[in-house]
Amino acid sequence: MTILKKTQKDDAVSPVVGVMLMLVVTIIIAALVAAFASGLGTDSSSTTTAIFTVQDLDTIPDQSGGDVLTHIYLVHRGGDTVSLPEIAVITEAYGSIHTYKASDADKYQLTSLSGKVSVGPNDILDVIIYDHDIHPDGNPNWAPTGTPIEWSIVDLTTNYKISNGKFIVP
Repeated sequence: MTILKKTQKDDAVSPVVGVMLMLVVTIIIAALVAAFASGLGTDSSSTTTAIFTVQDLDTIPDQSGGDVLTHIYLVHRGGDTVSLPEIAVITEAYGSIHTYKASDADKYQLTSLSGKVSVGPNDILDVIIYDHDIHPDGNPNWAPTGTPIEWSIVDLTTNYKISNGKFIVP
């Protein structure tokens, strides 16, 4: 008489578990890729974008016979409307940096020629660089004729640069 021996084989368990784990990992990776591709993982705050250019510059004569810069007029050429309390104009010349804000009435000043609080297309920003009434003891020689000046408009809520440019004081 022959006795049959019952044997258990576990050979198929290991490959099945391995395939299931690979399938789970693939599904998780696909879900992450889909989430980031749809914008789920991105910042939802919007950044202000606008184009400004220098429209005009005002100067006054200085003691040395040249001129010094008093006003920069920046015209809004397109893009988002910007609110004056939420922006600053920053100028730099020869390593000297000045910041102009609408809230700094007793310092360097930023205003709109239209008198509006928000500036849209074709509106003009007036950056008051030097005004004897505001700075009677100030140094008007910060930006004499021939000074290269870099300027930028910055969104104060996000610290992103909205627009920038360069010019030379005439």
